[in-house]
Amino acid sequence: MRRLLCFLSLVLTAVSCGEPATGPYYAPKALAPDGLPVSLLITPATDSATDTTTITASGDSVIATAVLRSSGCSDYRAVAGQANGVLVITLIETSSDRICILISPPAVFRSVVRPIPPGEYRVEYRTRIVPPHQSARERIVGRQQLRLP
Repeated sequence: MRRLLCFLSLVLTAVSCGEPATGPYYAPKALAPDGLPVSLLITPATDSATDTTTITASGDSVIATAVLRSSGCSDYRAVAGQANGVLVITLIETSSDRICILISPPAVFRSVVRPIPPGEYRVEYRTRIVPPHQSARERIVGRQQLRLP
């Protein structure tokens, strides 16, 4: 009972902040912002890779990299756009009705938004899961303030 009460108090605290936490999934209120050119590269993670996220600036690019579980049962794509003054990069995982064996080895997902004009940017890297016949779920996996010269 005590654990349940602690859990509920944590949930209420997170909800009252008005900003989604960088861990649990939530129901997105809108489509993922898009309109900026973005490329996605998925490579197998090395044995030493951990569940990390980095967001960096390089030249005229913003690069968001995350080590996440992957699945042969899903299709992946990245979109990027601006919403409320934030550059949002969203990795979208779409599952289908096809029958397959779910193997989830870690993979490195690298999203590159290019070109980006010089300036200050608040950047969020999000993952969105779109299962068949269900509502999408989303979570923020990283945030960073960047300056592109």
